[in-house]
Amino acid sequence: MPIASNVDFILVMDKFIFHWNKTDPGLKLSEGDVAVTFANFEALRDDLDESKTTLQGKLNDWEGARVHLDQLRQSIGDRIAEFNRRIRAEFPNKPDFNRLPDVPNRNAGRDAFLNALDDMINLWGRVNGLPPTPVFTAPLLLREGLSRDQALALRADLDAAFTARGNAEKALGSQRLARDTFQDRARTLMVRYRAKIEALYALDSAEVATLPKVTPAQGSTPDAVELTAGWSPTEQGAELSWTASENPDLASYQIRYVPGPDYLSADEAPLATIPPGAPLIFQTPAGFPDPGSARSYKVYVRLTTGHEAGSEAKTVFRPA
Repeated sequence: MPIASNVDFILVMDKFIFHWNKTDPGLKLSEGDVAVTFANFEALRDDLDESKTTLQGKLNDWEGARVHLDQLRQSIGDRIAEFNRRIRAEFPNKPDFNRLPDVPNRNAGRDAFLNALDDMINLWGRVNGLPPTPVFTAPLLLREGLSRDQALALRADLDAAFTARGNAEKALGSQRLARDTFQDRARTLMVRYRAKIEALYALDSAEVATLPKVTPAQGSTPDAVELTAGWSPTEQGAELSWTASENPDLASYQIRYVPGPDYLSADEAPLATIPPGAPLIFQTPAGFPDPGSARSYKVYVRLTTGHEAGSEAKTVFRPA
């Protein structure tokens, strides 16, 4: 199978390593003024493999930071709304308390949330400074005994969670760049290897005939299948099913996933390969560590010609 997407690089490089070792392990490629040996290419393959593994870790880190932040935003948003209800109930005729903090949308950014919390904490301090009355005695406590000091701690936690998500996103971007650099170099070297073999050996030789392909030959892209995905309470994971491909050149179905709710094809990783004729259903292994965790999936139709087409992405969330 040639390189149809990022998931194919290691497999294709392995084919080139086999061919190179069998044909002439001493053959060298030119990379500027530097000679690239068989051992150099093997090392590049291992570097790329490690980079891809690291990328999956960064994706998981980002997803963990996203889930933690979303949980905090939901909880803190609920607390701000609760605070406003309490102020209205306790002080219905107090003009000084008419200006209540805004309740942010649960997907709002750092400033909207921190500004709302600052307004709440400021007003909470004024409330706690009131003298006792027959109906209210400070300090004000919300449900489960939440105090103003605990609200201050929540503000610090939320600020740190926004920072952690931003740092995870930056680390993910840097790792994507590292992976792409390895892949670009690998692709260039494989193209040069093919050109050198075709220059050194007769076009009808076994060496040329068995050359691995870098990209698929000309041909048509298959029709995509329709994917259905949902949470399986029994398996505590995602359950996928899809329609059958009627393409006569079908080689397999490949299930790929990306941690999180946004499917970026450049980040996808293979999860399973299903042969033609097998049941068109798959239950994913564990991968949802916390409530609110998400994974996004596609099912690809893979042809014997090397061409492929992915389904529409579907996201599955672990319920709260």
